[in-house]
Amino acid sequence: KEKNNPQMLFSRNHLKSIGAMFIISLTVLVLLGLGFIGGRYATIAPLSKQITVLQKKQTLGNHLTEDEKKDVIQAYYQEGQNANALDNYSWMPLCLLTPFLGDAPAPGQQNNAQINSMQFRSSREVEIPKPDGLFRIFLTGGSTAYGSGSPSNNRTIAGYLEKKLAANFRSKIKKNIEVFTMASPAWTSTHERIAIENILSELQPDLVVSFSGSNDVHWGESGRDILRFRTYFDKNIFNTIKYIYTQSHNINLTDNLPPSPNSIRPQVVVDRLLKNIELSAFTLNSTKTPYLFVLQPTLAAVSKTLTTREQSILKKRVFELPEHQEYFASCYGAINKTLTSLIEKNTWGNLYYQNLDNVFDGHEKEEIFIDSYHFGDRGNEIIAKAIANKIIHISID
Repeated sequence: KEKNNPQMLFSRNHLKSIGAMFIISLTVLVLLGLGFIGGRYATIAPLSKQITVLQKKQTLGNHLTEDEKKDVIQAYYQEGQNANALDNYSWMPLCLLTPFLGDAPAPGQQNNAQINSMQFRSSREVEIPKPDGLFRIFLTGGSTAYGSGSPSNNRTIAGYLEKKLAANFRSKIKKNIEVFTMASPAWTSTHERIAIENILSELQPDLVVSFSGSNDVHWGESGRDILRFRTYFDKNIFNTIKYIYTQSHNINLTDNLPPSPNSIRPQVVVDRLLKNIELSAFTLNSTKTPYLFVLQPTLAAVSKTLTTREQSILKKRVFELPEHQEYFASCYGAINKTLTSLIEKNTWGNLYYQNLDNVFDGHEKEEIFIDSYHFGDRGNEIIAKAIANKIIHISID
């Protein structure tokens, strides 16, 4: 009957054609979808992996094993020796691209750290103009100044410093005291100098303290010129941009700042540090603001008799970098000699210097260091006490 009915035959063939077209279209859409998903995954996967690594480093506990946590908590006061709490201690905060500085902590609550709108580690905002009867101090530096591994904002170096000055210094100056931290992991004296020039000097400081030097030597040891190099954050951003350029336009960006194969000579490290210190002092001298440079003690350059645990940390570091201890000792010795001489000449009337290589003397049996550069709250408080005593002396002068 179909053969004798042209209309029925046409309808049947037409349906077959529509069905075939539908199957072909569906197949094409599926392939396009798979291609899109595959392409998106190929594009996003490397970046996602990079972000995952960064997220893991945001807290101290997240990149330690359970056994390592048990060792690290010994550097904290007894009431804070909770291995699980380390999972919330800010270590390497999420940072933002920050004009002229490269990076600084992103505002908001970051685990146990509060970052204000100006990217200072503080739950308070900086009031401008500065209220009457207020003595304002800024502390700047790298991750140790930031307070990596600190149990709270109040138990960073700046937190302890504010408390000790309020107890021992307020009655002498008849003012309330506030201490703000502007610091970021991996920052060198170059970052601090730019922060002082562009930001801190504009906020009516009564004193600026740089807790610094360690990162200048650290980067010098790895062959970086601290006046022109990429921090870890900068390197991640560069790698991201490089990947996008390669994937989208097949453009290969070459890093024009590769590290030197050898460590930077100690005297060059000192010269670059001195340049940043003098430029910072010059900037602050325009408003007669005192500038205190504090040489950060490190495991490789401290006079303290190390505990067994601290010795093992240093030995591991020396195993990785055989010249590590000698390099730090050489750089720190040259820094101390240069800055001591500069202060004696009184080249800058507003520049002060403090060497804390012996700050932990008398604490031989106490665990101070978390690793080669960072302290638990016990170390933070000892350092804050020493800096507070120096500030009181500066004010008497």
